[in-house]
Amino acid sequence: MGSHLDADCMVNRVQCPLGCGVMILRVRKAIHIAQECPRTVVMCPVADCKFTGRRETLEGHATDRALAHVCLLQHQNASLNLRVATGMMKRSDARLIYGEIKVMKFTIRAMKTKIVEGIVSFVSPAFTDVFNGKWQITLRKEDTGGWHIYLCLLSMALPLHLKVMFLLQSPNGREEDHAIVLGGTVKVIEGKMYGAPVPQQKLEEYSTMSQADELVLKVIMQEVSAVAKSS
Repeated sequence: MGSHLDADCMVNRVQCPLGCGVMILRVRKAIHIAQECPRTVVMCPVADCKFTGRRETLEGHATDRALAHVCLLQHQNASLNLRVATGMMKRSDARLIYGEIKVMKFTIRAMKTKIVEGIVSFVSPAFTDVFNGKWQITLRKEDTGGWHIYLCLLSMALPLHLKVMFLLQSPNGREEDHAIVLGGTVKVIEGKMYGAPVPQQKLEEYSTMSQADELVLKVIMQEVSAVAKSS
Protein backbone atom coordinates (compact mmCIF):
# COMPACT_ATOMS: atom_id res chain seq x y z
CA MET A 1 0.00 0.00 0.00
CA GLY A 2 2.83 2.37 0.90
CA SER A 3 4.60 1.79 -2.38
CA HIS A 4 1.33 2.37 -4.26
CA LEU A 5 0.85 5.74 -2.57
CA ASP A 6 4.46 6.75 -3.24
CA ALA A 7 4.65 5.72 -6.87
CA ASP A 8 1.27 5.21 -8.48
CA CYS A 9 -1.67 6.69 -6.58
CA MET A 10 -3.08 9.53 -8.69
CA VAL A 11 -4.91 11.14 -5.77
CA ASN A 12 -1.87 11.22 -3.51
CA ARG A 13 -0.34 14.65 -2.93
CA VAL A 14 3.23 15.21 -4.16
CA GLN A 15 5.59 18.14 -4.26
CA CYS A 16 5.88 20.16 -7.47
CA PRO A 17 8.89 18.71 -9.33
CA LEU A 18 10.02 22.24 -10.32
CA GLY A 19 10.43 23.25 -6.68
CA CYS A 20 7.78 25.92 -6.30
CA GLY A 21 6.82 24.40 -2.92
CA VAL A 22 3.21 23.56 -3.73
CA MET A 23 1.76 20.14 -2.86
CA ILE A 24 -0.45 18.90 -5.69
CA LEU A 25 -2.45 15.80 -6.54
CA ARG A 26 -0.34 13.54 -8.72
CA VAL A 27 -3.18 13.48 -11.27
CA ARG A 28 -2.84 17.28 -11.63
CA LYS A 29 0.94 17.42 -11.91
CA ALA A 30 1.04 17.98 -15.67
CA ILE A 31 -1.70 20.61 -15.48
CA HIS A 32 0.07 22.41 -12.64
CA ILE A 33 3.37 22.54 -14.56
CA ALA A 34 1.77 23.65 -17.81
CA GLN A 35 -0.69 26.22 -16.47
CA GLU A 36 0.05 27.24 -12.88
CA CYS A 37 3.60 26.73 -11.66
CA PRO A 38 5.55 29.99 -11.30
CA ARG A 39 8.78 28.08 -11.98
CA THR A 40 7.75 26.87 -15.43
CA VAL A 41 9.74 28.43 -18.27
CA VAL A 42 7.41 30.23 -20.68
CA MET A 43 7.62 32.51 -23.70
CA CYS A 44 6.11 35.98 -23.85
CA PRO A 45 2.65 35.66 -25.46
CA VAL A 46 3.20 38.77 -27.61
CA ALA A 47 4.23 37.58 -31.07
CA ASP A 48 7.76 38.57 -32.15
CA CYS A 49 8.81 39.31 -28.57
CA LYS A 50 11.85 37.12 -27.89
CA PHE A 51 11.54 36.98 -24.09
CA THR A 52 11.75 33.57 -22.41
CA GLY A 53 11.75 33.16 -18.64
CA ARG A 54 9.99 31.66 -15.64
CA ARG A 55 6.27 32.35 -15.36
CA GLU A 56 6.85 34.30 -12.14
CA THR A 57 8.93 36.88 -14.10
CA LEU A 58 6.39 37.35 -16.90
CA GLU A 59 4.37 40.06 -15.15
CA GLY A 60 7.48 42.15 -14.53
CA HIS A 61 8.58 41.68 -18.13
CA ALA A 62 5.16 42.82 -19.39
CA THR A 63 5.40 45.98 -17.27
CA ASP A 64 8.96 46.78 -18.32
CA ARG A 65 8.32 46.19 -22.02
CA ALA A 66 4.78 47.60 -22.27
CA LEU A 67 5.64 50.26 -24.88
CA ALA A 68 7.63 47.81 -27.00
CA HIS A 69 4.70 45.37 -26.88
CA VAL A 70 2.30 48.09 -28.06
CA CYS A 71 4.58 48.81 -31.03
CA LEU A 72 4.79 45.11 -31.89
CA LEU A 73 1.03 44.69 -31.71
CA GLN A 74 0.42 47.77 -33.88
CA HIS A 75 2.87 46.45 -36.46
CA GLN A 76 1.26 43.01 -36.45
CA ASN A 77 -2.21 44.52 -36.77
CA ALA A 78 -1.18 46.66 -39.74
CA SER A 79 0.52 43.70 -41.44
CA LEU A 80 -2.44 41.42 -40.78
CA ASN A 81 -4.89 43.96 -42.10
CA LEU A 82 -2.91 44.42 -45.28
CA ARG A 83 -2.56 40.67 -45.84
CA VAL A 84 -6.31 40.38 -45.40
CA ALA A 85 -6.85 42.99 -48.08
CA THR A 86 -4.27 41.69 -50.52
CA GLY A 87 -5.08 38.03 -50.83
CA MET A 88 -5.22 36.15 -47.55
CA MET A 89 -8.93 36.83 -47.56
CA LYS A 90 -11.43 37.27 -50.38
CA ARG A 91 -11.47 40.85 -51.61
CA SER A 92 -15.20 40.88 -50.94
CA ASP A 93 -14.47 40.25 -47.26
CA ALA A 94 -12.10 43.21 -46.83
CA ARG A 95 -11.84 46.86 -47.77
CA LEU A 96 -8.88 49.19 -48.15
CA ILE A 97 -8.89 52.49 -46.32
CA TYR A 98 -6.96 55.33 -47.96
CA GLY A 99 -5.77 57.82 -45.39
CA GLU A 100 -3.74 60.99 -45.13
CA ILE A 101 -1.70 62.30 -48.08
CA LYS A 102 1.75 63.85 -47.63
CA VAL A 103 3.91 65.63 -50.21
CA MET A 104 7.70 66.21 -50.13
CA LYS A 105 9.44 68.56 -52.58
CA PHE A 106 13.12 68.41 -53.61
CA THR A 107 14.58 71.07 -55.94
CA ILE A 108 17.87 70.34 -57.74
CA ARG A 109 19.42 73.52 -59.14
CA ALA A 110 21.58 73.54 -62.29
CA MET A 111 20.52 69.97 -62.93
CA LYS A 112 21.58 69.60 -66.57
CA THR A 113 24.86 71.42 -65.96
CA LYS A 114 25.72 69.09 -63.09
CA ILE A 115 24.96 66.00 -65.18
CA VAL A 116 27.32 67.29 -67.89
CA GLU A 117 29.96 67.84 -65.20
CA GLY A 118 29.67 64.16 -64.24
CA ILE A 119 27.69 64.39 -60.99
CA VAL A 120 25.74 61.16 -60.62
CA SER A 121 23.97 61.49 -57.26
CA PHE A 122 21.65 64.08 -55.74
CA VAL A 123 20.41 63.69 -52.16
CA SER A 124 17.74 65.86 -50.56
CA PRO A 125 17.87 67.29 -47.06
CA ALA A 126 15.99 65.17 -44.53
CA PHE A 127 12.23 65.69 -44.31
CA THR A 128 10.98 65.37 -40.74
CA ASP A 129 7.52 64.96 -39.20
CA VAL A 130 6.09 63.28 -42.30
CA PHE A 131 3.95 60.40 -40.98
CA ASN A 132 6.00 60.87 -37.76
CA GLY A 133 9.13 59.74 -39.57
CA LYS A 134 12.30 61.10 -41.17
CA TRP A 135 12.65 60.76 -44.96
CA GLN A 136 15.05 61.44 -47.80
CA ILE A 137 14.79 61.57 -51.61
CA THR A 138 17.71 60.41 -53.75
CA LEU A 139 18.23 60.71 -57.49
CA ARG A 140 21.25 58.78 -58.77
CA LYS A 141 22.79 57.17 -61.80
CA GLU A 142 23.33 53.44 -61.34
CA ASP A 143 26.29 51.41 -62.60
CA THR A 144 24.09 50.15 -65.42
CA GLY A 145 23.89 53.71 -66.74
CA GLY A 146 20.24 54.40 -65.94
CA TRP A 147 18.90 56.95 -63.49
CA HIS A 148 16.66 56.00 -60.56
CA ILE A 149 14.68 58.05 -58.10
CA TYR A 150 14.39 56.66 -54.55
CA LEU A 151 12.40 57.26 -51.40
CA CYS A 152 14.11 56.27 -48.15
CA LEU A 153 12.61 56.10 -44.66
CA LEU A 154 15.53 57.12 -42.44
CA SER A 155 13.91 56.57 -39.06
CA MET A 156 10.56 55.41 -37.71
CA ALA A 157 9.57 52.83 -35.12
CA LEU A 158 6.92 51.14 -37.26
CA PRO A 159 6.67 50.27 -40.94
CA LEU A 160 4.03 51.97 -43.09
CA HIS A 161 1.90 50.80 -45.99
CA LEU A 162 1.80 53.50 -48.65
CA LYS A 163 0.84 54.34 -52.20
CA VAL A 164 3.84 56.22 -53.63
CA MET A 165 4.09 58.52 -56.67
CA PHE A 166 7.14 60.44 -57.91
CA LEU A 167 6.55 63.58 -59.98
CA LEU A 168 8.88 65.57 -62.21
CA GLN A 169 7.12 68.90 -61.94
CA SER A 170 6.56 71.20 -64.90
CA PRO A 171 7.95 74.61 -63.84
CA ASN A 172 5.57 76.72 -65.87
CA GLY A 173 2.39 74.69 -65.44
CA ARG A 174 1.76 74.50 -69.18
CA GLU A 175 3.14 71.00 -69.69
CA GLU A 176 2.01 67.90 -67.85
CA ASP A 177 3.99 66.68 -64.85
CA HIS A 178 5.78 63.40 -65.48
CA ALA A 179 4.47 60.80 -63.02
CA ILE A 180 6.16 57.58 -61.90
CA VAL A 181 3.96 55.38 -59.71
CA LEU A 182 5.30 52.50 -57.62
CA GLY A 183 3.10 49.49 -58.26
CA GLY A 184 0.65 48.30 -55.63
CA THR A 185 0.93 49.14 -51.96
CA VAL A 186 4.47 49.51 -50.65
CA LYS A 187 5.43 48.34 -47.18
CA VAL A 188 7.98 51.00 -46.22
CA ILE A 189 10.55 49.90 -43.63
CA GLU A 190 13.19 51.97 -41.88
CA GLY A 191 16.56 52.01 -43.64
CA LYS A 192 15.37 50.68 -47.00
CA MET A 193 15.07 52.49 -50.34
CA TYR A 194 12.12 52.26 -52.71
CA GLY A 195 12.38 53.58 -56.22
CA ALA A 196 11.87 53.40 -59.95
CA PRO A 197 13.83 54.18 -63.12
CA VAL A 198 13.51 57.57 -64.76
CA PRO A 199 14.84 58.32 -68.27
CA GLN A 200 17.73 60.83 -68.42
CA GLN A 201 15.89 62.47 -71.31
CA LYS A 202 13.03 63.31 -68.94
CA LEU A 203 15.41 64.68 -66.31
CA GLU A 204 17.01 67.00 -68.86
CA GLU A 205 13.67 67.93 -70.42
CA TYR A 206 12.04 68.93 -67.14
CA SER A 207 15.09 70.79 -65.86
CA THR A 208 15.54 72.89 -69.01
CA MET A 209 11.89 73.94 -69.10
CA SER A 210 12.93 76.47 -66.48
CA GLN A 211 15.37 79.30 -67.26
CA ALA A 212 17.01 78.55 -63.92
CA ASP A 213 17.93 75.02 -65.07
CA GLU A 214 16.41 73.35 -62.03
CA LEU A 215 14.53 70.12 -61.55
CA VAL A 216 11.65 69.94 -59.09
CA LEU A 217 10.92 66.46 -57.73
CA LYS A 218 7.87 65.69 -55.65
CA VAL A 219 7.03 62.54 -53.73
CA ILE A 220 3.35 62.02 -52.97
CA MET A 221 2.50 59.40 -50.38
CA GLN A 222 -0.87 58.14 -49.17
CA GLU A 223 -1.23 55.90 -46.15
CA VAL A 224 -3.15 52.66 -46.72
CA SER A 225 -4.70 50.29 -44.21
CA ALA A 226 -7.27 47.53 -44.45
CA VAL A 227 -10.10 46.15 -42.36
CA ALA A 228 -12.24 43.09 -42.63
CA LYS A 229 -15.81 43.84 -43.62
CA SER A 230 -18.47 43.28 -41.03
CA SER A 231 -20.44 40.12 -41.59
